[in-house]
Amino acid sequence: MSWIDKVEEVMQGLSTQLGIPYDFERFLGNKDQLPDAYMVYFLVDDPGVGWADGKETAHEARVQASLFFRDKRSMLTMPNAIEKAFIDAGLSRVGSGRIPYQEATGHYGWRCDFRSYERR
Repeated sequence: MSWIDKVEEVMQGLSTQLGIPYDFERFLGNKDQLPDAYMVYFLVDDPGVGWADGKETAHEARVQASLFFRDKRSMLTMPNAIEKAFIDAGLSRVGSGRIPYQEATGHYGWRCDFRSYERR
C-alpha cells in the first residue's frame, strides 16, 4: 500500500472518529464559512533511502497532518488521536508543533510529520 493510500485511509477514519472534515493539501470547503475544526495533509518530501544498480529501491515519504480548530480544548485530545491513528497504520512520528493563530479565520493550529517507508 502506498503512502497516500495509507494516509487517506487514516484521514477518513479520523474524520469519522473526530467528526471533522479533512482534505488533501488545503481545505477546499466554503472559504466564507470554514468549519470550527478541520484537518489537512500534504506530502512534505519523498527522498530515496536505498539504491541498487543505480536504481532507487526504497523511499521514505514524509507527510504532514495539520489540525485547525477554534476551540483551544481540542488540543487536549485530538492531537493524541491523530498521532495514534498514524502510528497504528504503520507510519513513524517525526515531530509535531503548533501552527500560529490564524487571525483571519480565528483558527489555532497543530501539525505533525510522519514517515512512511516503502520499497519500490
